[in-house]
Amino acid sequence: MEEIVRYAKEGKGREAFEALARLKWELMHDEDVYREPLVLALDRAFKAAWKIWQAGERGEKPKQAWVDAVEREVGRIAELIENPRGEKANPPVRVKSARDCFLWMRAQMMVLDEYPDVEEGSERFWRLVSGLFTRLKGGRRKDIRKAFFRLVLKCLGRR
Repeated sequence: MEEIVRYAKEGKGREAFEALARLKWELMHDEDVYREPLVLALDRAFKAAWKIWQAGERGEKPKQAWVDAVEREVGRIAELIENPRGEKANPPVRVKSARDCFLWMRAQMMVLDEYPDVEEGSERFWRLVSGLFTRLKGGRRKDIRKAFFRLVLKCLGRR
């Protein structure tokens, strides 16, 4: 977890975001630890790391408040791993790997940025996140490829 804070301090938002995704993926499988307060702390850390990442993409220096937020939330995460509390949380069903966890969280942050009028946690928010996750993962191309081959076979009379 020290690497997450180090990356944030160095202005490496993407690396901090990726390290958080790996951490979240590992914690998802520990039913005793993966609880609501931990998920909320992870989400706050992801949001701060995302802001650092986006500032870096724009060539700007990240705000110290974002770095402090990552450091504070990582401390909370460590505490919540040691002393779990709250209701058990359910991991997202579509997340099957650490890479999926990274893409899922990235989709959430992108939807928050692109659709500020959509309430976080609403049905529309999750539909947008799910669709974007599918596109980021590359699932859309597979569907398009399938449809194309079906059309070719139909044209050839082999359907």
